[in-house]
Amino acid sequence: MQSSMMKRIFEMVDNQDLETWRREMLEELQEMGGDLLVNAEKILGERVDSLWVTGSVLNSEKFTEKSDVDVAVRVTRPGESPSSGQSEKLAGRLYAHGSALDVSLWVNKDPEGLRVA
Repeated sequence: MQSSMMKRIFEMVDNQDLETWRREMLEELQEMGGDLLVNAEKILGERVDSLWVTGSVLNSEKFTEKSDVDVAVRVTRPGESPSSGQSEKLAGRLYAHGSALDVSLWVNKDPEGLRVA
């Protein structure tokens, strides 16, 4: 049986590894944001205005081993009301740091987060 002190040490090591992974993911998303945007355009078949990193990956205190890596693509569609939601076309088709990204589609409005392209 692990002592509570050893358990805390193991959790700290795991959290440091997780934080390293989170930071590396953010760096990679910033570096390859333009490529992801182009890929999203090809998959959607329409112009993508911008690509954003959203959700818990932006916050080290909220990001856990169970967290998804969320990105959002913004498109302009004249005549449509602003909306957002999951993109079935993009689901499981954009990758970074060896992981599939959870992609939402934002129409005629910007998501909250970090713009990377």
